[in-house]
Amino acid sequence: MREFKDLQKLNSLQGLRFLGFLFIFLNHAGWLLWSNKYFDYGARGVEIFFVLSGYLIAYNYRNAEFDYDLRSSFLYMLSKAKKFYFLHLLTFLIILFHMERHGFNYPSGLSGFIRDVFLNIMLLKSWYDPAKFTFNGVTWFLSCILFIYLCVPFIIHFFRCKKWGGYSSILIPNTLALENGI
Repeated sequence: MREFKDLQKLNSLQGLRFLGFLFIFLNHAGWLLWSNKYFDYGARGVEIFFVLSGYLIAYNYRNAEFDYDLRSSFLYMLSKAKKFYFLHLLTFLIILFHMERHGFNYPSGLSGFIRDVFLNIMLLKSWYDPAKFTFNGVTWFLSCILFIYLCVPFIIHFFRCKKWGGYSSILIPNTLALENGI
């Protein structure tokens, strides 16, 4: 019965997902509705998705045992990256093909092109500001989430070692907080 209760509790997050989607949609299609943008809808939508992702990672791994060394963190990150990395490479190759077909003129020259190709393929582009929107611009999100995946075992260990009473259930959901409806 507890699993059903947890499922309903997580279904309540759908409204927040919709709000995040709506903000991102308004950011990209807002020019159809108004001429001046007074609020950064896209950034707020992405922030909602980052917070939800963090919450769901903490929820799913609240009872998991993690080694919190660099090797374990790297292996965890790779296990998550393999789910989307092929699609990332495919879109990257399509963009390179498109650039070659329509005339290759990279703004920062050959050295900048090589640097940005490396950062894009390795999903490190959001770590270097001038490269964060190069090639397939939306993959900056993948670059950020990959860093978060690298940090998950360390974050879980950090919060498990803290004795913060009720505040830890706010930061990392635990079984007791879910059973008590907190």
